[in-house]
Amino acid sequence: MFPRLLAKPVKRRMTLWWLGIVSSLAALAAPAAAQTLAMRTFTTANGLVQSSVYCLAQDPEGRIWVGTQGGVCVFDGKEFRNYGGQEGLPDSHVLAVAAAPDGRTVWLGQKYTGLAALGPNGRIHPVPLPGLRVPGLLAALWAGPGELWVGSKGQGIWRLKFQAGRPDTAVQHWSAARGLPTDTMEWVGPGLRGRQWAITPLGVLVFDRRTGQPLPAERAALPEALRQRLNGCYRVSDSVAWVGAATGLLRVSTGPAGWRVRRYGPADGLLPGPALRVVQDGMGRVWTSTAAGLCRGTIQGGQLRFTTIARRTTFDDDRACDVLVDREGSLWAAFDDGVNQYLTDERFAHFTTADGLPVNPVTALSQVRPDELWVGTERDIARLPLAASGPQPPARPLLIPARTGRGHYVLSLAPDSHGGMWVGTLGEGAWRYDLRTGRWDSYDRNVEGLAGQYVASMTEDRRGRMWLVTHRRGVTVYDPADKSFRTFRAGQNGLTSNNFWQVYRDRAGRLWLASDDAGLISVDTDHDTFRRVDGESGNLTVGSISEDRRGHLWLGPIGQTLLRYEPASGRLHTYGLELGLHSINPYFVQCDSAGRVWVGTNLGIDVLDTKTNTVRSYAPADGFLGGETDQNAVLLTSNGQVWMGTVGGLMLYNPRHVPRASVPPLTRLTGLRVNLRDTTLQAGLTLPYHLNGVSVDFQGVSLARPGSVRYQYRLRGLGDAWASPGEGTSATFANLPPGPYTFEVRATNGEGGWSKPAAFSFTIEAPWWRRWWAWLLYASALGLVLYVVRRRTRLQERERAERRLERQALGHLQEMDRVKTDFFTNISHELRTPLTLILGPAELLAEQAPDTLSRQRGGLVLGQARKLLALINQLLDLSKLDAGALRLHPTAGDAGQLVRHALASFEDLAASRGIALRLEAPIGFVPLVFDAVKLDEVLTNLLANALRFTPVGGQVTLRLASGPATVAAPAGTVELAVQDTGPGIATEHLMHLFDRFYQGGSEPAGPGAGAARQGTGIGLALVRELVALHGGTVEVSSAPGQGACFVVKLPRGVLVADPAAPAPPPSTPPKLVPPAALELPDGTFATPVAPTEPASAPAAEAALVLIIEDSDEVRAFIAEALAPAGYRLLLAPDGAAGLALARAEVPDLIVSDVMMPGLSGYEVCQALKTDAATSHIPVVLLTARSSADDRLEGLEMGANAYLPKPFRPRELLAQLRSLLSLSQQNRARFALLAAPEEGAEPADRAPAEGRLTAPLPNQLAVHAAAVAALPSLDQAFLEKFDAAVLAHLSDETYGVDQLGQELGLSRTQLHRKLKALTGQAPGEYLRNTRLLRALALLQAKVGTVAEVAYQVGYGSPAHFSTAFSRQFGYAPSTVGKE
Repeated sequence: MFPRLLAKPVKRRMTLWWLGIVSSLAALAAPAAAQTLAMRTFTTANGLVQSSVYCLAQDPEGRIWVGTQGGVCVFDGKEFRNYGGQEGLPDSHVLAVAAAPDGRTVWLGQKYTGLAALGPNGRIHPVPLPGLRVPGLLAALWAGPGELWVGSKGQGIWRLKFQAGRPDTAVQHWSAARGLPTDTMEWVGPGLRGRQWAITPLGVLVFDRRTGQPLPAERAALPEALRQRLNGCYRVSDSVAWVGAATGLLRVSTGPAGWRVRRYGPADGLLPGPALRVVQDGMGRVWTSTAAGLCRGTIQGGQLRFTTIARRTTFDDDRACDVLVDREGSLWAAFDDGVNQYLTDERFAHFTTADGLPVNPVTALSQVRPDELWVGTERDIARLPLAASGPQPPARPLLIPARTGRGHYVLSLAPDSHGGMWVGTLGEGAWRYDLRTGRWDSYDRNVEGLAGQYVASMTEDRRGRMWLVTHRRGVTVYDPADKSFRTFRAGQNGLTSNNFWQVYRDRAGRLWLASDDAGLISVDTDHDTFRRVDGESGNLTVGSISEDRRGHLWLGPIGQTLLRYEPASGRLHTYGLELGLHSINPYFVQCDSAGRVWVGTNLGIDVLDTKTNTVRSYAPADGFLGGETDQNAVLLTSNGQVWMGTVGGLMLYNPRHVPRASVPPLTRLTGLRVNLRDTTLQAGLTLPYHLNGVSVDFQGVSLARPGSVRYQYRLRGLGDAWASPGEGTSATFANLPPGPYTFEVRATNGEGGWSKPAAFSFTIEAPWWRRWWAWLLYASALGLVLYVVRRRTRLQERERAERRLERQALGHLQEMDRVKTDFFTNISHELRTPLTLILGPAELLAEQAPDTLSRQRGGLVLGQARKLLALINQLLDLSKLDAGALRLHPTAGDAGQLVRHALASFEDLAASRGIALRLEAPIGFVPLVFDAVKLDEVLTNLLANALRFTPVGGQVTLRLASGPATVAAPAGTVELAVQDTGPGIATEHLMHLFDRFYQGGSEPAGPGAGAARQGTGIGLALVRELVALHGGTVEVSSAPGQGACFVVKLPRGVLVADPAAPAPPPSTPPKLVPPAALELPDGTFATPVAPTEPASAPAAEAALVLIIEDSDEVRAFIAEALAPAGYRLLLAPDGAAGLALARAEVPDLIVSDVMMPGLSGYEVCQALKTDAATSHIPVVLLTARSSADDRLEGLEMGANAYLPKPFRPRELLAQLRSLLSLSQQNRARFALLAAPEEGAEPADRAPAEGRLTAPLPNQLAVHAAAVAALPSLDQAFLEKFDAAVLAHLSDETYGVDQLGQELGLSRTQLHRKLKALTGQAPGEYLRNTRLLRALALLQAKVGTVAEVAYQVGYGSPAHFSTAFSRQFGYAPSTVGKE
């Protein structure tokens, strides 16, 4: 239940290794101040080659070189690499190290052998110096651009000048033998006023930097302090330097007024004894290594004051004295047992038992007054004095009265507003300390909610009450007004837990509880109620709470990521490890005034910047020496300081102190592998195309934060995007295509941004087939191909242009054909309309005229009109052929029957002209797939031409034969031949005979021969086109005086029978019905036609016929043809008017034209058939469009009949009588349901004792059969009618008006609709429907007669019995007893 408290000892043991270092360092520190520097110690235990250190140096790549008694080693932040005899080092005693500015060479000064150089290949080679004797004792080196200064302890000084572009080196050697005051050199490097200085036991030696010559006169002008024993020097600028002297530290400056020397010694805090080495860092601090230890000088109150950082226990004058400030601001110092690295971040201060704490682990913090900090520990309390300049240790202990001598484990501290400090303990309840009297009050066993409890946290509410939360017994509230305690447990007032880590008061005075298993709980202190508010389901452990500047609460959960809760909206936000946080188990969270969130972890501190969502971590290596933090042991003061309790002591973060310099790591490339083989890093490397796998090793040197180094790399030429940051120090690229590449890598340590990229350029050569000469060859081949393609393209473009012109011409011709077709179609319609008015009256005149002359003249007009109609039909067929719109409707049939029918139609004509007709055809069936209409037209044209040109007494023969199979007709052929005995055809006319509108002349056959007859030149052209559509051919053979023979050959197997094709024409023409005379209409809309001659008016029950025709004359003619038949007529001039009139009057039959302005006849027909009020009305369409497709379209629209114009009046009358008769038959079926006459007794039945002796007719089956005989739309209407009646079957008041409303029809429309369908009025049909339902119920025996009467809407059973008997002819009581 309490994982953190139980885990503390384990976690402390994990950090003992670090605390040991801290403790040892604190023991060496000055007792009056807190230790402020984090330190790393490097000895032979962690990689140093030998603990006796002579010198330190840093190369341009940021690495630290350490010269030791066992060789030289280099440290890159993570590990040491040692160089010794195996690498060619002649002497292991390396007294001095200097790195060349270009980083390619590291110079080594050795104790015995002399000078050596470490090259880029990792090998060491000796560099001979003229005049050098063994032992060389080379203890001072300085490397500058193109030069090297070498100082010896006993043999003077050398200057090596490297000539640019020349292999030789200029060497100058100066010693006592050559005029120098001494041969012992302690230090050499740049001095003041642009001179080179050498530090010796006799003071400063001055050299000319340009020539290398000593300048004794300038040395003589130096101050006396610089001509005494000196040990080292650090040049700050050309006018200021620090010099280590035998009697302390000298600050030397020069200017127009001359030299000035300021001496610092023990009076300034410097340790006594000689100052051996000195450096100044970038923040102006002066670090001095003396024989007694290491000191740091800082400006305090305008004066430079020194503090001791570390003391020496032993000292050897030739080692353990060098100091170095690296590029990141860390101080490196050589000691007797190795090298120490000090991280100079002074924002953190560390306080331990050396500063007065009872024990190091700090568990609680609080502040009552600005000059004092209360510190709770595992053993009572310490009070640390505070001042404006900072903490003033030592802390003063405050002991809690104890029953034992082990002290009290303090978990929490909280002041109240009554001058008291509350102390929460581990297992001993709570205490209150009176700040004025010093009295302690214990609240343990005397308070039920606190007895033996872990009081984890306490705070005061707005009413002055103290709230104490425990780990096991919920929440206890102390009210100082009556000094009473009240405890809340889980289940009381909305509290959902007994285990809590913290109670927190925000700036608005609200209280919040951090529970162990119920998340975040809000407290209403006015009513002492609790409510969970985090919105999470299930267990959520919250260990710490802190409020930021926006009023948001930051929560430190256990086992989860950091959370932020918005009280206004209730939303919860998460902050995970992906931001850089080091733990999902934070010990505390604390928001500061800068918008940062401080998170205590087992490793130190994570600081989350909420503005950038970035995390900065502080561990012991970063100056946070306390290590692991403690639960809710954190305090933010009003001046922005953050106090934190840790297992290693008390930590203070002071934002006013200067942080360590933040610089990015120096990045370098360390290795190259090509196809997994090590290769030397070489700028401008060129690789063959098959060596295209490259791996690059790299390293970023950060001595301050080596564990935080992250890398990004990219390969220019492959992409410009940087890879995601990672810890890996190698990048591999496989299967690289040929081309130039530049590899770039950069590094960061989380503080100084990204470093300048280290780059390496290389090129992968292209294979031979991608070289320049190959590309030239490809280009030449491509040019040749392009030439050929271009030439071909031009030819194709020319051909396309020609085809485009052809298509345009063809399109133009097709457009002309379309226009022509439209013209013939429209003109045929315009011609058929007047022909209708000619043929109809002419037919009446020819058959019904009172005198013979009138009948002869009528017959003449009728014949010529029919001839004109045939010519119009032929012209229309030709136009359809040209447009490709003429389609065949082939059917499988008997070709013999066709030719017999065709020949029979010309028998009368041939007999009248005295011409013999002869048929030669097989007796059996002659199978052929053909369009009967079109083939009949072919035979008609051929026979008509033969009769036209055959003289009296001549003969016309029609032959039908089956031809043998040929290559063109594998299934055989059918041959039709028409031969006459006419005058024949001249040879010059034969080749043009089938051309359109061509008329060839004919010679008389002799005496008695018929005169030459001229045609239109259309028939034979149409014959050829129709035969071609069948896949056949037509041929003619003739000679003058020999007659002519036309042969049509039709192949079998070319056409396939069309199941939708119309049936062939009947074998005999239809008989004409004698026409009746009618008067013309008066032309008014919707007015019955009045006859011009006196006639009896149509009967009221006569059929009502609606005529819809846009032509006034045709409309009048139709009315004239129909009036004598006794029909009542309605006239409409267009489709819209006809549709409206049909819906209003509901006629018995409609005759409509098709091609009309506005609504066409098809649209009128479709609208009528889809309307429930008119769907039953038969429709006859009249149109000039007489093709089979047009006929099919009309029938599909629901038309009952389709008559082409011009029509015969008798045919129209016959169609109307047929359709009306069909409607009458449908009504007759419903009449079977009519009741027998009153008083009549059925012959086949006689009542006897209430039973029938004969079976009853099945009236329900009769009704169902009558309905089934109707069209589907009318069936649906009656079913809807029946459904409406059945829905109100028991409603006696339900009548025709309500029924019409439900069906959407007016009373008139409903009446006419039902009368047309059933012959019954709506009321009568409604009664019959009720009675039929009653009959069904009685047959099903669902009730008595009275019950059924009520069910079907009869209020009186007697009335029901009367109606039932009248309807069916037998009483309802007899049903079911037959």
